[in-house]
Amino acid sequence: MAIVQALFWSLSFALVLSTGLLILPLVLRGKKKAYPAFLPPLALGFGFLLGWARLFEKAWPDFPPSDSTQWIYFGVLPLILVGALQAQFQLPRFLQMGIRLLLSGLGFLLLLTPLRESMGQKAWLVWALVLACFALIQWSLLDHLDAFDANNESSLLIFSGVSAASGALLMLGHSVVLSQQALILAVLLGAVFVLRLIFPVLSRRGIWGFASLVLSLLLASGYFFADLSAWALLPLLAPHTVWLGYLPGLKNKSPVLRLGLSLVCAILLCVTAVGVTFSSQPPDTGGYY
Repeated sequence: MAIVQALFWSLSFALVLSTGLLILPLVLRGKKKAYPAFLPPLALGFGFLLGWARLFEKAWPDFPPSDSTQWIYFGVLPLILVGALQAQFQLPRFLQMGIRLLLSGLGFLLLLTPLRESMGQKAWLVWALVLACFALIQWSLLDHLDAFDANNESSLLIFSGVSAASGALLMLGHSVVLSQQALILAVLLGAVFVLRLIFPVLSRRGIWGFASLVLSLLLASGYFFADLSAWALLPLLAPHTVWLGYLPGLKNKSPVLRLGLSLVCAILLCVTAVGVTFSSQPPDTGGYY
């Protein structure tokens, strides 16, 4: 019961702050004025940080953190700053790629620091580089989708669902705190999805660095430090099922059909990951942290 209560208040605090920040310009300036493009990444990031603070009942982790998974908290700050700059200005492509690789690489190096001695220096660097490259590709593809079709809302809907499925996976992997953080992310992205349906002027540009890298770090934490298998990383492919709707034989079909195909494929990926994890390691009443 205490876990549910802590999650409820964490979600509530995060949701109230993020939605409040997102709606505030619409209340103060009206729908006809230009919406500040830099705001959504900041609103999501600060909402996540407040949810984290309420969850752990402290404003921020110790520095340097005693638990390497808490580097995720500190990683949110540069991610939302970069997201705000990307949303407000047209940054050169080479600069964007360099920033993505730097933040992804640094994030995984710090996350895997406790394993450096047991893995060995080379294996530690290789793992961090491989995961950083995957995160870089994920981030770039999601940003490219926004530039390619700014009105396609399915990526937000699917990523919110993927974050929720990741929360279930992390719970099955016996990590309550990682699971709760994934659920906070899911609720925040779901809120942006709903708000964009009501207020189309609201931008989603610049949010994908924060969303994709945080979720990748959470699932990688579950793999290395909890009880998740590599199957748990499968949902990270789900957001890219949106691209199926742009295949030559489908791009002229109805939006409902294209969305349906993307959703079905994304659900299959998530259900497969949850099913394999559940069957190989059924949940129990102990061993959670």
